[in-house]
Amino acid sequence: MLFMTMHLFVLNTDAQIILNDSTKQMSTKYTSNHPISVGYTDLDDDIRNLQLLGKISAKYSLTNRPFYTNTYLNYGKIINLIDSNLRGNHMGYHRKYFDIQLLPVNVSFKYNSHHPYGWNDGPLNFSKGLQKQYTGGIYLRILSLNIQLKPEMADIQTKPYPTSSDWGYLSPPIKKIYLGQSFTSLNLGPLAIGVSNQNLWWGPGKYSALIMTNNAPGFVHKTLRTTRPIVTKFGNFEFNIISGGDLKYDSSQGLETKELKKKIVKNGSRVFNGVTLTYQPNFFPNLNFGFNRVFVDYTKNRYSSFLQENIPQLLPFTKLANNDDSISRDQLVSLFTRWVFPKSNFEVYLEFGYGDASHNFRDLMLDFSHSSAYLIGFRKLKKIHQDKYLDINYEFTKIANSPSTIIRLSSGPWYHNGYITEGYTNENQIMGAGSGFGNNLQTFELGYNNKFNRVSIKLQYINHHPMAIVTSNVQLIGLRNIFWNDYSLGLGLRARVYKFLIDAKVENVFSKNYLWKQNNNTFNLFGLLNMTYIW
Repeated sequence: MLFMTMHLFVLNTDAQIILNDSTKQMSTKYTSNHPISVGYTDLDDDIRNLQLLGKISAKYSLTNRPFYTNTYLNYGKIINLIDSNLRGNHMGYHRKYFDIQLLPVNVSFKYNSHHPYGWNDGPLNFSKGLQKQYTGGIYLRILSLNIQLKPEMADIQTKPYPTSSDWGYLSPPIKKIYLGQSFTSLNLGPLAIGVSNQNLWWGPGKYSALIMTNNAPGFVHKTLRTTRPIVTKFGNFEFNIISGGDLKYDSSQGLETKELKKKIVKNGSRVFNGVTLTYQPNFFPNLNFGFNRVFVDYTKNRYSSFLQENIPQLLPFTKLANNDDSISRDQLVSLFTRWVFPKSNFEVYLEFGYGDASHNFRDLMLDFSHSSAYLIGFRKLKKIHQDKYLDINYEFTKIANSPSTIIRLSSGPWYHNGYITEGYTNENQIMGAGSGFGNNLQTFELGYNNKFNRVSIKLQYINHHPMAIVTSNVQLIGLRNIFWNDYSLGLGLRARVYKFLIDAKVENVFSKNYLWKQNNNTFNLFGLLNMTYIW
């Protein structure tokens, strides 16, 4: 009855897809929803550029990804918007009630010469040496049923590197096949219900997000989500409700929430529940507001109500209201906004979050910064000629502990609040900002674009866990006396050769006081190569 009601609501919703600023009414039946996978192995970042260039409507928030294609904006059309000389998606069979097509084939290589570095790469992880990833697959649609099989295979070297009692662990090599970007869903107009293993990205950030990124491999979960904005007289809505996510732990590997140290875990498997919601008001076009809320707990836990056990993300926020202090689970919450200016080819965004619920409203007001994190950034495109333009990007992410941690030791750093031994991880990798546990990150990037081709230069600064608690000297409690900072200068090249997209990045990473040891300065060469074939 619930799904029939939702279906009737969808059929009466003014669900519009905007392309090149022209409004088209889209049929709610039998539409293809082949997604653009999150991350560098697909056209994920190009979608953002197309929106700022005015080629894709600003009604899409792009804060709840992957981005789903449709009849009017399919994969081939997106490729054509980037490069009018290229036609994609020929390898398939397309009819009104039936679609089958081959997905792009990707081969990726990641390399570190001295110590672990690099994030937002799914099944690849923090290791020294060469890592390889392979992915490809097939998409099938029968009426409103959508099925995608896109597994990922990872082959990861783990060469020895300098470690200390505070950071680092030599894990054994990994050769593993994941479900990757596979899913099955039943579409009800702009809504879809199903089971998925896809990587998700929640929030407005480009280089990081507080709650959900593709830093870790995807996990199996049940989902009720939108595939495009639901347009109403009050504004546009997008959401994704996840229940019963199955989080994994690899006992042979180090944990990113434990400074890459190995941890013996006896608590068992974990379950993930979460929600993201974005709202764009009619009276403020191109301005998006949203929130994310997630819970992680052990499957052996038992609760007194259906909501507490299956959809805790819909419960009140304070601990007193939910009696959360008696429940061994962790939660994260964030609020965000993204403002797009298509005529100026510009966007600005902000996300602010908490890693530990306040006891009550008074607690929130007295210690507003407790367990907080945030990111802020902007992006500006400068048109040069037709398909040629510059992109200027800046983003700052603050994950380090707030000063109140000194007196509230039980709260723990972001992604490890204390109850869940493994922290906020899947396959031992942080599911949020992947730049490092308790770190602060700044990124500046300048790129020159000519259709698919791009040349970029990137500067990054990482401050490693500056608020770690030191107990040997009472004068140093809450702040280190030696700071480990990374300074990275990188060059990126992307080129199209026939239907091959070749994307290469090389970064020179200088680490000052590596492992928080005075004058222990090191150099690391980081490289990433991705090759994609578009059918």
